[in-house]
Amino acid sequence: MTRSSEEHVQRTTKAFIQEVRSGKRDKSVVSTNALSIGNADGWKQLRKELQSAGVNAESFAQNFELVVAALKESEFGDNIPDLDHINPYYIDAAQSGLSYGQVKDMATNMASAWMGQISEYASSPRWNSIGNQSMQAFAGLKIQPTHVGHMFSKAMGNRKDLVSCAEDGDLTMVMHHLKRGANINTITEGESALSRAAANGHKEIVLLLFAKGADLDAVNPQGETPFVQAAKNGHREIVQILLSHAESVAKGRHGEEALKKAAESGHEEIVHMLLEKGVNADVLDPDDRNDNTALSKAASKGHEKIVVMLLNHGVRINVTNYWGETALYHAIAYGDRKIIHHLLKFDVDVDPRAEHRAQENARLFGWLKAEQRAREKGLLGSVPRSPAPAECQTAENSQS
Repeated sequence: MTRSSEEHVQRTTKAFIQEVRSGKRDKSVVSTNALSIGNADGWKQLRKELQSAGVNAESFAQNFELVVAALKESEFGDNIPDLDHINPYYIDAAQSGLSYGQVKDMATNMASAWMGQISEYASSPRWNSIGNQSMQAFAGLKIQPTHVGHMFSKAMGNRKDLVSCAEDGDLTMVMHHLKRGANINTITEGESALSRAAANGHKEIVLLLFAKGADLDAVNPQGETPFVQAAKNGHREIVQILLSHAESVAKGRHGEEALKKAAESGHEEIVHMLLEKGVNADVLDPDDRNDNTALSKAASKGHEKIVVMLLNHGVRINVTNYWGETALYHAIAYGDRKIIHHLLKFDVDVDPRAEHRAQENARLFGWLKAEQRAREKGLLGSVPRSPAPAECQTAENSQS
């Protein structure tokens, strides 16, 4: 799961600001005047950008003061209003005033209505493929307290369209829209109902929309399919459902993007599932300023277990991005000695750019040099690594 500690949020926000500063996020909302007091879309975009950097929506809301403080301390601070002037609605922290007991009663009443309506959707081929799994999911449906704000918003007459209801986890309203003939693939602000349900972990709505024939390949403005969004946000059950009933979702670049984003966000089980499905972990677009391999993305966020998983899987270790940075460079920039040690054990090249990055921290640089000397003497216990397919092909060509 994406970590939500204050330390992680602070570190990730600072790394995010550095990426904006260096031009890797040249279109970031932070570098514009969009984060004004009255611009809800600007704050929503900031939340999405930080989510792509490794801070999930819940962590963003919980640590919003830390995020704003970090932004105001940067050179972009002139564009950021004072915390007291920012509407809490923009961070999804608004409360409706309903008690947990009231929410529980609402959920109980809604559940019986849902079960009474579900049979009418049981005729499609997709529905037959998910069968018992779907019924169990609907039968165990619960309303979480975090949905109260959205329920209150709709009660006041807002967010009633199909896509918004799917995003909010409102299964009753989704069913209502479909029953009235709503286009299941309608797009609102670049998102479909399925993409919003998948991104926010609403398994029951994903099952329903999948069964009714929703488009699995529709992409949002960031080029993400519903499957990619589910993987990025750590919704393991949704990833598993889609992989089990529509393996094509993990084929090609969308599967590769799902793996990268899961690795960057620290979702170990999802990374494992995708590797088991044969998703290529080494793909990188050298002309894309923001692209990195899954290994580099995991290293840049301090996800040690995923780094080790990828190394043991046999990924290529010295791949460089547009900026000439390797996984070692990103591990050094993050400052995680355990990850650096693992990379050294797998015979990573200590390239000049990575070494120069280490020199910015005298203690880390001294430790790195000591580790290199230990490796040269065979004291690190380097782990033999099976060559990646591309390396095998190169070796075969050289022998022929």
